[in-house]
Amino acid sequence: MTTAAATALPVSSSSSGRQQRQQQSVIIDTDPGVDDAIALLFAFLSPSIDVRALTLVQGNTNVQKCLRNVKQILSVQAAHERFLAKTAAGDSIHLHPGSLVNREHPVVIALGQGKPLEGEATFAEYYHGSDGLGNYFTEQAPPDSQSAAVADAAHAAGVTSSDEASAEGLYALSTRVAEDEIIHQLETNPAGTIAIVAVGPLSNVARAIKKNPEVMKRAKAIYTMGGAINVPGNITPLAEFNWYADPLAAHILIASSLPVYVLPLDVTTVSSVVESEYLISHALPLHSPLSDFVVQITNYVLDLTERQWGSRFLTMHDPLTVGALVDPTLITFEPLDFQVEPAGEFSKAFCVVDRRMLPFAGAVGGADADSGPKKRTNINVAVKGDTRKFLKMFYHTLFGLDWDQIKPEC
Repeated sequence: MTTAAATALPVSSSSSGRQQRQQQSVIIDTDPGVDDAIALLFAFLSPSIDVRALTLVQGNTNVQKCLRNVKQILSVQAAHERFLAKTAAGDSIHLHPGSLVNREHPVVIALGQGKPLEGEATFAEYYHGSDGLGNYFTEQAPPDSQSAAVADAAHAAGVTSSDEASAEGLYALSTRVAEDEIIHQLETNPAGTIAIVAVGPLSNVARAIKKNPEVMKRAKAIYTMGGAINVPGNITPLAEFNWYADPLAAHILIASSLPVYVLPLDVTTVSSVVESEYLISHALPLHSPLSDFVVQITNYVLDLTERQWGSRFLTMHDPLTVGALVDPTLITFEPLDFQVEPAGEFSKAFCVVDRRMLPFAGAVGGADADSGPKKRTNINVAVKGDTRKFLKMFYHTLFGLDWDQIKPEC
């Protein structure tokens, strides 16, 4: 086994240029969140991804904490890019044009309403820590109020002056609420050029659909990490957390005619597992701003998985979802006709799949007598992921490491 230093692989300017020509513009709707944080860093460092806006949703924690977390993530990214530039000086290695430091315009951040479409907010701080970021912040957390106006959110987040200084110029707080920012981004850019990547509850996306369904048709695609199709849920026996946290929002998206790509637990829990052994032995010794940050925020989750399952590992649901855009061959999708149960004491957020071969005319969900049986084909669900390809992408993008040298027998 080679050392971390020996396997570090800086990305050349020529390879970045080839990827840059295929760059995709995205809005990332997120509730950072440990794996959300890593997904954001993954997106910022991927030459093929141009992050236009970050819209924050309640989920892993409340939106005020999400704002503080995302500002810290941006600070780490800026520090890491400066670290890379300094390390690569004289080697003709340059950051790709989409990197945060090189951007002509700051990333727009917009806050959601902080509550699901119906009912009270559900949080996952039991898994992500009291701050949503693996207890990265040791000071008193921001207030839990979900009703604060968007204009007050930056103050409520309690970001320190040093955090703000390190990320200065990288972001701009939107005056629009999240759903309006999504609509604005789609409305002011050519149709079919911006994809939405939703890695938290779908409250913001569903509100945008309800407010302006015609503009939402301008989205190139909507990728959502959520649902459990043929496997148990992770929050109830039937439901996955993101969709359970706002089942009506998930129902609205999946019932729509929009082009949707779903990454359910069926694939994410199998194809995105990162073992602590290799993360610690190869990423930690790099001591880059990013590697130090990733190792620190993941300790809480690793301790939890060890207590619950006797093994230290990370399930990178959200980075896998971003990876599906970076490399379309990473995930195999197939169309699936299903709906999300928006309510129910035991069935909330359950994915109800239409397993009938041909729904007959007159049946619920069946075809008209004159048109013949039909099934919806706009909802595509991940059925298989390439684990090795994901790990190669994960270690190379974040740490410049070669997975084939870390674990060649895999």
